[in-house]
Amino acid sequence: MLIVAGSGHSIALYAAAIARALGASRVDFVDTDRRRLELAQALGANSIEGPPPERVGQYPITVDASAEAAGLACALRSVAPGGVCTSIGIYYADPTPSIPLLDMYGRGVRFHTGRANASADMPAVLALVQAGRLHPEGVTSETVPWNDAAEALAEPSMKPVFVREPASIASQGR
Repeated sequence: MLIVAGSGHSIALYAAAIARALGASRVDFVDTDRRRLELAQALGANSIEGPPPERVGQYPITVDASAEAAGLACALRSVAPGGVCTSIGIYYADPTPSIPLLDMYGRGVRFHTGRANASADMPAVLALVQAGRLHPEGVTSETVPWNDAAEALAEPSMKPVFVREPASIASQGR
């Protein structure tokens, strides 16, 4: 079981999809956005609509992908004894969110934050895709030609993918 606290980040949706691909029996996805909740459900997660509550339950693994103090606190308080919470959030608006250290200490919670080592993790992710267990394209909100990237980035979007045509790549001397 896993809980993912999301809030505008496609990484939260990828976390839910990868958890299901790796065999998580249940993935709960907390978010306020109806579109992301529907997408999380299509990826195999249970949607929990609303802002992150103080605690959702007890999970061996939690992920905070909200970049909000409330999402981090919810993820940390929802970790089962001996479990782990991973946060991918960067807390610009609140650089020192309240972390429930005493609660975490009493339950032996491990906390991990920072960027993933994508080079080391990519072979396992690609193996899941190749095996048909992970479908990252499900998170793609739109496919945009490379030359239209600037305009597309100016508009709010969940996860655009920018594509360069093979001819344009070849013409740049690759």
